[in-house]
Amino acid sequence: MGLWIDYFHSQGAVLVIWDCGAHFELLKRCGIEVRLVEGFNNKALTIEFPSIMDAFDMIDKIELEGLSPYMQVYLDGKLVSDNI
Repeated sequence: MGLWIDYFHSQGAVLVIWDCGAHFELLKRCGIEVRLVEGFNNKALTIEFPSIMDAFDMIDKIELEGLSPYMQVYLDGKLVSDNI
């Protein structure tokens, strides 16, 4: 994932949600719309945010829903944190 982030999201805050295909309903409840066509068999979803705090706020929102996927936050292409 590090190479993907470095190449496609080298600037700004990015939240990576792993195994997003197993969490469509959870993501929808949190305001993240993923179309089945785009997410079918998708292993990772990347979402850009205006700030790193917005990415952490989304992690908190997802985790409040219960069982949550593995998530990582990147800032300017570097891994900052994950939810493990």
